[in-house]
Amino acid sequence: MNNTSRWELKKLMLLSLSSVLLLCAIIMCFFPQHHILYQAFNMKYIEGASTGFILADYDMSDQYGNKVTWEKLSSQPLYLTTGFTRCGHSCPVTMSLYQRMFDRVEGNATFALLTIDPDYDSEQVMNEYLSVFNPAFVGLIIKDKNQLGRAVDDLKQYISRNEGSIDIAHASNIYLLHPSVPGLIIYTKPSVNVMLKDLHTINMM
Repeated sequence: MNNTSRWELKKLMLLSLSSVLLLCAIIMCFFPQHHILYQAFNMKYIEGASTGFILADYDMSDQYGNKVTWEKLSSQPLYLTTGFTRCGHSCPVTMSLYQRMFDRVEGNATFALLTIDPDYDSEQVMNEYLSVFNPAFVGLIIKDKNQLGRAVDDLKQYISRNEGSIDIAHASNIYLLHPSVPGLIIYTKPSVNVMLKDLHTINMM
């Protein structure tokens, strides 16, 4: 093989490699957790939406009046959702899902509800509400409205309340803060099986 042929073969190989890398970049950009790509590179795949979103610290307490921080709460996997005790639709469903998760993880995760109605949801009200489902669940209260608004923004949530109504429209997302993962993992359509699978995958990283 002469030098010209070798050069042509080398260019062809480089072009093929560049095409493969470009395809991978496109897939990573538009489908950041594509199964095939993760398998090809022996990467860990999770179904929750991995983000770089970080929660700031706020003046926050639990249902017993203890001051808490995200760092303290997420010393083990922390599942977080927003809601309020007078919620008659999505919140009880989420608490039921929490209980099914709780039964499966055997104490190796924390489950928390951040109230978006701190005017009504006092420590006592939160404690009574969560005790109906599971006393181990953590109720989180941010009394300062501005700080609560920033926390809701950090969670990429949108809440809406009609004047004179006790109902507050909000998303039923569940967020995972894991000590081994930077940023939030978001479940917009929470599923016990999916979240358990992801938790196992992350714990094995």
